[in-house]
Amino acid sequence: MKEDMDIDLMVIPGFWTATMKSEAEIVLGVKVDTKDGRKVGTMVTGRGESTSDSGGACEGGSIAIGEALEKALKQALSQMGEAISNSDRLRTALRGSGKKRS
Repeated sequence: MKEDMDIDLMVIPGFWTATMKSEAEIVLGVKVDTKDGRKVGTMVTGRGESTSDSGGACEGGSIAIGEALEKALKQALSQMGEAISNSDRLRTALRGSGKKRS
């Protein structure tokens, strides 16, 4: 798996207007290196969906995409924070770096 972003936009026709539905997926690589080497190396994924009325000039598509991406990014960044904060290797390395040097 590698870093990636995928966005799908679907137009759902209606009687008087259309609805725009967007699905977004973001895959991010998380790497934390210290002077002693890599302490965190993982991938996180976020997914989001949104729908919007199409609007007069189909501007609803950009609204649906923006909202879906916002949800996906929020989910991915939350997972990233958990991966960093729950890393025993990183916690141990940071504890060891606080030693006084003579």
